[in-house]
Amino acid sequence: MLAATPCIAKAPALAEGNIAPERVGEGRGVEPISLADARGKVIVLSFWASWCPPCRKELPVLENIQRAAGKEQLLVVAVNYKEEERLVRRLVGKMGDAQMTFTRDANGTLAKRFGLKALPMMVLIDRAGRIDTIRTGYSEDELDKLLDALNRLLAEPVPEP
Repeated sequence: MLAATPCIAKAPALAEGNIAPERVGEGRGVEPISLADARGKVIVLSFWASWCPPCRKELPVLENIQRAAGKEQLLVVAVNYKEEERLVRRLVGKMGDAQMTFTRDANGTLAKRFGLKALPMMVLIDRAGRIDTIRTGYSEDELDKLLDALNRLLAEPVPEP
């Protein structure tokens, strides 16, 4: 007789070329952050944590990118990885009048979908919602390559609805 054992299929991590997930957490006012609302824009998802010095160094750079490109063309979403809400709020408050969007991945579900192995992790998503670039644990030396990829995506035309 066969014993019934459950089969648990582990979904593979999202990869370059996949469609990005629609929901990426909740923002400051606990409103859902939906990437579907940002179709037609280039999206930068950056996973960060307060204990990660390169992450904290990167946040002002991302804010400058958001301001330079404008919200009509670009949505920068800084996704905090598994930290307490009050800590995240305090750190976000230090950013002042930030134009980029902050969200929190409280239990790591979103990070797991992207296969997060190290911080910082940046995901570039094209105007059609497809993952173009994923970089994990990159260094300052790679920022020029990431900026080149971002500029390439921003230069692409907005797809027809």
